[in-house]
Amino acid sequence: MEDHVLAGGFGSAVLEALQDAECPTAVERIGWPDKFVEHGSSNAILRSSYGLAPEDIHRRVLARWRNLSAEPAHADA
Repeated sequence: MEDHVLAGGFGSAVLEALQDAECPTAVERIGWPDKFVEHGSSNAILRSSYGLAPEDIHRRVLARWRNLSAEPAHADA
């Protein structure tokens, strides 16, 4: 999770490092969209508007974990 836009952010660097290390693992990138984000009177209001409030992140991580747990294991050929 990062407090910046996703495009070209920390998550992109993590994906590049994993690719270079030939480490096939799931990554859930969480951050601001790559578009104009209006100013707000409260960071909490803005985060909530973009699905970045703590409870939103919690739900998203749990959903990703459940999806990964439900996928069948990949056998090496």
